[in-house]
Amino acid sequence: MADRAVIFDMDGVLVDSYQAHLESWRELGAEHGLTMTDDEFSATFGRTSRDIIRNLWGDAIADADVAAADDRKEAMYREIIKHDFPAMDGATELLRGLHAAGFALAIGSSGPPENVAAVCECLPGAELISAQVTGTDVTRGKPDPQVFLIAADKLGVDPSHCAVVEDAPAGVEAARAAGMAAIAITGTADRSELRNAGAHFVVDSLRELTVPLVDEIIDSFQWPDKMRVAKWVWRLAQIHVAAQRLAMDHHIFTEAKDIIANSPVARQPSHFHSMLTRSYNDAVVMQVRRLTEKDCKDKRRRTLSIPLLLSDMRDHHKLLSKERHVRLWQRVPSYRNNWQHWEHVARRDFDGLCGSTAEYFPAQAIEEDLQELQDAVTSINALADTTIAHQDITPFAEPVTYPELEAAIELIEKILKRYGRLLKGSMPFQLLPEFLYDWKAIFRAPWITSPGTTP
Repeated sequence: MADRAVIFDMDGVLVDSYQAHLESWRELGAEHGLTMTDDEFSATFGRTSRDIIRNLWGDAIADADVAAADDRKEAMYREIIKHDFPAMDGATELLRGLHAAGFALAIGSSGPPENVAAVCECLPGAELISAQVTGTDVTRGKPDPQVFLIAADKLGVDPSHCAVVEDAPAGVEAARAAGMAAIAITGTADRSELRNAGAHFVVDSLRELTVPLVDEIIDSFQWPDKMRVAKWVWRLAQIHVAAQRLAMDHHIFTEAKDIIANSPVARQPSHFHSMLTRSYNDAVVMQVRRLTEKDCKDKRRRTLSIPLLLSDMRDHHKLLSKERHVRLWQRVPSYRNNWQHWEHVARRDFDGLCGSTAEYFPAQAIEEDLQELQDAVTSINALADTTIAHQDITPFAEPVTYPELEAAIELIEKILKRYGRLLKGSMPFQLLPEFLYDWKAIFRAPWITSPGTTP
């Protein structure tokens, strides 16, 4: 039996049902001569349809007709999503990843069972969900925690070992009241509303929720000091995406430069090559600066700063313990059958990072990485701040060379691999994915052919 679980709200979390629900409510209202505004609709999130009918339309629909109106509205909704199912981006991948890592999965929704069944039928990965709690299983809607407590009971997992993924403040409040970690996704409500409702962690997309991050959030909920580690995992993922763009630009430029240099039709020296070089130089220098600046006040830019991430890790390095590293390896399903062997491998891996006697990743090692990074990018960032960012017409005293840029990019990749390994355990960390085809071949193929010829 699983020892951890993730309980998903359905609407706005697994299925982007906002428009379908709004349309079905308005169609129902039109049949009774009633209306529903966007604000009125937003205020209904997390509540049962019958509660919404009574609270919003009062006596306009007789009590005896509420059940029929409810059934009618939900039938309209199912008909709408059946023709164009609006799955939330990343839902399938998250369900499959969590299941593979040994998490139990459930849906905790105030919607009718027919709606839940319709979504599970259309959403790939929903077959991995082992428990469903719907509006017919509860007597109290959110923010009452009943729906999530029933889900945890069905899964046989202690509520303190559960995380809830919600999109509405009422759902976040219900998760908190259930004694569970509350993860919120923006869309239905903004960050401030979800934070004010008590969300432990807020993301903009399900794709931001990796298995190690969910693991850390549950740990952090049980031990509040570890919420910092969960944020490190999330920030590393954001930095990784930005670094991928940097690495891709670098590879593309290298291929294009070689094509121009070896082309029999390009005049040498090539004016186009000079323009390409300047464009590449400006773009890559600014990307390196964004990833390595220390003194930035903008919240988004702070998220992408490697020095700020490493500085925080240095100041709280005891959160990066050997036991935590081993626990990350233990979450890998394929290792559990022969855990005695893999536990030894996990401890040896940590020793390789920190030294055989270390119980924590040493602060001094992080400080050395910080200093090496600063030394590698000092002239690059100075160039970005003067010649590029502010169009300073004064010639730069120490122009950046390609070997310097390449060395900085390689160092960024080395640091991300090291701390990716430390924060994510045995999960492989690659700056660029392994493509199923030779993507560089497009730069070696003729792009323009003569009339009548085959490319």
